[in-house]
Amino acid sequence: LAWLDGDRAHAKVITPPDTTVSLGPTDFGGRYETSRTLKVVAVDYGCDTSAVATYTWYVKQPSGRILLVDDLGDEGGRSSDSTTDAFYRGGLDLCQQDYSVLDIDKFGGMLSAFNLSKLFSMFDLVIWYNEPDTGPPKAPYVLHVPSAQQDLETYVENGGHLLMASLWAVGSSGALSDSVWPEILGIDSVVVKDNSTSFDCKHWTIQSDVPPGPDSIQVVGLWGGVDCMLPRPEAAPLYYIPPGTANTPRYTQTVPFYLGLLNSWGTGKAALLTFPLSRSDGNGNATAEYCKLVNLLLQ
Repeated sequence: LAWLDGDRAHAKVITPPDTTVSLGPTDFGGRYETSRTLKVVAVDYGCDTSAVATYTWYVKQPSGRILLVDDLGDEGGRSSDSTTDAFYRGGLDLCQQDYSVLDIDKFGGMLSAFNLSKLFSMFDLVIWYNEPDTGPPKAPYVLHVPSAQQDLETYVENGGHLLMASLWAVGSSGALSDSVWPEILGIDSVVVKDNSTSFDCKHWTIQSDVPPGPDSIQVVGLWGGVDCMLPRPEAAPLYYIPPGTANTPRYTQTVPFYLGLLNSWGTGKAALLTFPLSRSDGNGNATAEYCKLVNLLLQ
């Protein structure tokens, strides 16, 4: 049994094999910006009860239409992580968008114990970012997406919009399931992942097809290990490199390679970026590109 603030008469009953109690907006009765206490008691088959376990925490009022998920995982704690945070949070401020933040590191990375579907459903757009401060990172770099991908899939299917920014979400070392996520994201195939400096995206001019018009951006710093994609016919291109850009001793690029795709799936939309947008201000327009993406996904 689990109940809030002494209201045992309205306790939730969790029956095996379920082991997780999930609280949604209706459970809080509109009471936010205050401390709430959850109490849990176990009942055995003979109706004997355990001692009552309690946990008190401060419940914040959800803000804005956007949930920003900070997933820097076990690689967190580096001083340059603040650069990534500042880009994704400060960019939304410049876009004049209110937002809420889920910082997974503050929860100890224990997403397996969460039911995120109720949290996601409170927002029109979930931005999940996991970008390295240097490249290449340890693979797989996205550590917490596997625990949340079922809830993310349900969220998009039911009309939510998702922007995932990660070098390590798809492909041979990807954190997302190959069984369904290429379809959700509109990926026909992942062309190449190469950690060599000859495949360093710093030397690329990345073309943008994000409305309202064509543009180009430039990565600052050395980032190998970038996934290039070929899209399904129904997917919309966001970013690409022209033929010949990614030629290496191992590869000859004869068609455009895509680093960003947007796809409609279910009644929602899902977008993936496979290059470090937060380190792409070589042309001084990375934040403007970010705002264009946000506005596109909120339409």
